[in-house]
Amino acid sequence: MTATHWTRRPLLGAVLFGVIVFGSPALAGPYEDGMRAYMGEDYATALTLLKPLAEQGDARAQYQVGVIFGDGLVGDKPDDAAAANWFSKAAATGHHTAEKTMGDIYFLGKGVTKDFFQAGRWYRKAADAGHPEAQFMLGYLYQEGLGVPKDKAMAIQLYKTAEDQGYQIGDVLLGLQ
Repeated sequence: MTATHWTRRPLLGAVLFGVIVFGSPALAGPYEDGMRAYMGEDYATALTLLKPLAEQGDARAQYQVGVIFGDGLVGDKPDDAAAANWFSKAAATGHHTAEKTMGDIYFLGKGVTKDFFQAGRWYRKAADAGHPEAQFMLGYLYQEGLGVPKDKAMAIQLYKTAEDQGYQIGDVLLGLQ
């Protein structure tokens, strides 16, 4: 198309520009609408739109509903048990960020009983999928022998893998070498 073609059809050009920049409402769906509400800090609407999708098994929606409950964005305070439930559902489908989050939940004991073995299991799933934060946390578990055998070489390997992906390790490796 030439520039003159756009000038002959200004309405068409404006519509196409709007679709490119703002997205097409016709192409949006309930998940996108829920995320739009979330990004606009309308968390009650986001939950109303995302929870039915989460209940139908949409891992993205399950993860986001977990975030809403875990961060206390609806209700009076965070609901760690509800968050853990939704993150668990998303993680069970292979949602890598949810897997890493399940590692955090078990590491910290938020909404579940603290369990370093389970934390390591979830971090391993996410780490194997290339999640650098999970690689770092799994390295920490190996460094300290929490839920896994203490293994300095494995910890260094995991830290280096995370660092190679751009995860900022800082001086952690210096203390191990």
